[in-house]
Amino acid sequence: MICQQDKILRPFWISNHKSAENVFADYDANKLYWVDSALKYLGVSNLDGSGRKHFLEGLLYKPFGVVVYEDQIFWTQWTSTEAVKKTSKTSPTTAETVVTKADTSQDTAPFAIVVSRSTQTLQCEIC
Repeated sequence: MICQQDKILRPFWISNHKSAENVFADYDANKLYWVDSALKYLGVSNLDGSGRKHFLEGLLYKPFGVVVYEDQIFWTQWTSTEAVKKTSKTSPTTAETVVTKADTSQDTAPFAIVVSRSTQTLQCEIC
């Protein structure tokens, strides 16, 4: 069974991406976020696929997981040193490294990301 949302987004996804690795739906803001590893950008649109924009074009290297937390967008990056990067949700023009591969016990590139607030510190878990 295909839901109504899927019927709306299917043509949008099929025709406009080369390698969208991960998608995050921000239902509170009515936005959809994704990273495209082949075209090296962070994308955002309305949930219905309208208002599509690309950010940080050519500046992402092998992005994979993506998640939005409060006013920040986080993504995993498959490089030899960087593991998690972030940018502002309202003005995504620069990227900041949050977690490096050296900060983790992982030998492989991170696939997914979970961001949560525990007490007063922000925790990024990659897997």
